[in-house]
Amino acid sequence: MQKCNKLCRCGYTSISKWAFYIASSDCYTHSKSEDNNVIFDNESWGMSMNQNLYPHLFQPLTIRGVTLKNRLEYAPTVVLKCNADGTVGQDMLDFMAWQAQTGAGWVTVGDTPVTHDKTSHWLCEMNVCDDDCIHGMNALAEVCRQNGAEISAELAYAGRGNRAPQDGSPIAIVSAERPLNPEDNVRTMNRQDMDEMKAHYADCALRCKHAGFRMVMIHCAHQNFLAQWLSPASNVRTDEYGGSPENRRRYPLEVLKAVREAVGEDMVIEMRVSAVEGIPGGMEFEESLAFMKEAQEYVDIVHVSQGSIFHLSARYCIPTYFREPHKPLNVDYAAEVKKHLHVPVAVVGMITTLEQAEEIIASGKADIVAMAKSFMADGDIVRKSLRAQQEEIRPCTRCDLCGNANTWGTNMSCAINPRCGVSGQIQPVSENERKKVMVIGGGPAGMMAAQTLVQRGHSVKLYEKSYRLGGLLNDACLVPFKTLMREYLDWDIRETGKCGAEIC
Repeated sequence: MQKCNKLCRCGYTSISKWAFYIASSDCYTHSKSEDNNVIFDNESWGMSMNQNLYPHLFQPLTIRGVTLKNRLEYAPTVVLKCNADGTVGQDMLDFMAWQAQTGAGWVTVGDTPVTHDKTSHWLCEMNVCDDDCIHGMNALAEVCRQNGAEISAELAYAGRGNRAPQDGSPIAIVSAERPLNPEDNVRTMNRQDMDEMKAHYADCALRCKHAGFRMVMIHCAHQNFLAQWLSPASNVRTDEYGGSPENRRRYPLEVLKAVREAVGEDMVIEMRVSAVEGIPGGMEFEESLAFMKEAQEYVDIVHVSQGSIFHLSARYCIPTYFREPHKPLNVDYAAEVKKHLHVPVAVVGMITTLEQAEEIIASGKADIVAMAKSFMADGDIVRKSLRAQQEEIRPCTRCDLCGNANTWGTNMSCAINPRCGVSGQIQPVSENERKKVMVIGGGPAGMMAAQTLVQRGHSVKLYEKSYRLGGLLNDACLVPFKTLMREYLDWDIRETGKCGAEIC
């Protein structure tokens, strides 16, 4: 590796197979991996000349001494890349390094359970419940910073959505009268249960801090555990924690206070909230806003989403192509929230371009924009946008394969981006390894094969018997609501046509 000639506090560090020259933010230009590939290079990003395309989005934000390089958050997603016991392994290090390389100011490890034994949501979620995990968590934090981003963890608990304990004991939930499924074996949480869960949240947040995380997110949205206390659809308790909106938000506020007291004043706490739940008898905006107003005493960022993951309204917290029109979902809610809060407001949901993100922040509707699926579809979305190469950005189809994989316990993948989570660029083969390759069939697989083979340095002929590339995607796109699929097909055909392959 070349030594850094810049006059800064740059030093060499190595974590697993990652090795970089890292320290102060003004030395990101010199960050290289062991094979000398640039990991984070301001010049290649076009940042020095094109940040003025998005002046508000690329304005740094400092909270409690933590400076975020821009207002773009890689929203939390369930990736299931850790080992089966939740410890951080190479797959998780690689994936989070890739996330950090996208250009987001910070990345958030999604759905990180505050209990990781009999009630963990899925295998392979990150374990933050044991001090033995701190070493791997610290490696993860370092890898993210070395690739240009801060890291956070979305602390969550499924509550009535948990798997049944293996010992056959009932699941302790907010109200036994409101199980997720009628056949579930549940009981109502008592004071001891509540105190234990509050301690879990505080302990896990503090453990994240000990591991080098400077941020943590508390999940109070989408009918997760704390949202189940807030919602009249799931909380029908008759004690001081049920009934009125004031009573229903009492316990979540206690948890937030406990977390703040545990981590102190030098850690950023972000809170995710559903502006509305969109379920029968669920929480409406006025109640949600009242909770946010009180919660800002303990949190630094309010992250506005909507919906319930356990109901049909899940399409609002994980928007798919069925949701039309395809436009940002929660911006109006965020704009109203921002009028009432003194802490920064983040917004998520169907925000797909940097142009949309810039407009949202420039117009004062939110302070931060969170995206995830657009990053998964094209990890170079920020680079290409900064270079004014928007037409080259692979558009997300909102098929939700990335989310469906979690249903079956498999890890994160993308239906249209085979390099989701893979760092670096495709490298050409040596001169004597180059071949003449015939690709038969111009469907999505054939087009991707042709593009990749050309990038590898081969001479490619793509044969398609019909008048148009795309294969069966042309038929799939005839369904009126598949606008996003048509946009992807147009992109794929356009990229194949200019990739350098001969189309026959």
